[in-house]
Amino acid sequence: MYQIENKQFKKTNFDKNHKIVDYQYIKVGNIVKNNNGFSLEINMKKFDKKGNLKKEETSKYSCNTKEGGVFMGIIPFINKPSKKININVLSKNSLYPSNFQEINVLDDYKIIATYKTGFLGVTSITDMNYINRNIKKTDDNTYTILGEIDIKIEVAGVNISNISYKSEEKIDTLKGIVFQKFVENSGSYFTIQLINE
Repeated sequence: MYQIENKQFKKTNFDKNHKIVDYQYIKVGNIVKNNNGFSLEINMKKFDKKGNLKKEETSKYSCNTKEGGVFMGIIPFINKPSKKININVLSKNSLYPSNFQEINVLDDYKIIATYKTGFLGVTSITDMNYINRNIKKTDDNTYTILGEIDIKIEVAGVNISNISYKSEEKIDTLKGIVFQKFVENSGSYFTIQLINE
């Protein structure tokens, strides 16, 4: 979990023709442990494809579980500005288990994130299901997790979006998550790359 602390990642959005749409830098702050779980602040700076800064925001993520590795599972999919995001894990096992080097298949995993968006503070809910995940060894220190993610988004109790992604995640045994790629059915996709260590 602490492998993502004080690190910076670059998220790049591509269209189906592999052209850059926009990108953002994601800076992870200190992870704070409390009686209920963990919390941290994430700073995001969004740029257009020409490199012009379009938006900057900082959100606080709170996780009511001791499974802190869940942060890197949900951070890529929260795009609406919110001061505080509460994460509820509905699975018994870990999103990224410590013994992934010894197994070939990961259990399904479910996360629900609740947060307020907009001027009126409307409640939004992101329901995420990780399914069909398999692990393969890439090289001596790196493992790749291939799978799918189904996401349902509700705003004020109304279902506004259902999205499915094919996912590819690379985990270095020393550095943690170094690369993520999420591809929609339309062919558009985004990547997240560790850019400092």
